[in-house]
Amino acid sequence: MLDAAITVPDRVVGLVLVGATVPGIPPTPDLSSAFDDEETALRDGDIDRARELNLRLWVDGVGRRSDGVPAGVRDTVAGWLDDLLPRQAAQVRAPTGEARLLDPPVGDRLGDITAPSLVVVGQHDQPWVRMTAQRLARLNG
Repeated sequence: MLDAAITVPDRVVGLVLVGATVPGIPPTPDLSSAFDDEETALRDGDIDRARELNLRLWVDGVGRRSDGVPAGVRDTVAGWLDDLLPRQAAQVRAPTGEARLLDPPVGDRLGDITAPSLVVVGQHDQPWVRMTAQRLARLNG
């Protein structure tokens, strides 16, 4: 959606950005390492490990253990991941193409966004997501 807000601003009346990440804003070293671990698990076909890594990163969050999250939430997201991760593993093992990113990347063009924006981030989100939210929130002063 950020790409559209930059490339066709007349077609975007507003943005609601929830836990958004932005191409061109690199993740923290810890998160980058976790992404590498997930990619290795997917390449190895270890869906269980990839699922658990995802749950720890995105459901448990920062500063909270898995027993601090209602089981129903973890179970629901685990079900979504069970649908998603096998397809993602196939993509990692046999890529069908690269995503086309704006050049320069969105992270370098945030000042071009003119649409009013609501930015939402959670207390237990990853530091990278919170930092990105702070940058996005400055869009509308």
